[in-house]
Amino acid sequence: MLVLAFSGAMTPHTRNSLNQGICGAAASSGKTVIVDDVRSDPRYLACSVETKSEIVVPVFVRERLRRTRH
Repeated sequence: MLVLAFSGAMTPHTRNSLNQGICGAAASSGKTVIVDDVRSDPRYLACSVETKSEIVVPVFVRERLRRTRH
């Protein structure tokens, strides 16, 4: 389960599975994902009509993807 932190408009997508959306792609690959046009990326989970692009950066602590327990 991903717990997302973001800037911009509020979204209902604050918790996603690792195989869901652009955030899931970044977490699964461990690499930053840059999407210039979210409308052209099938992984994008529509959150706000104002969103045009995304940069998703996975956060690592001690060389491991930071995970939280809930």
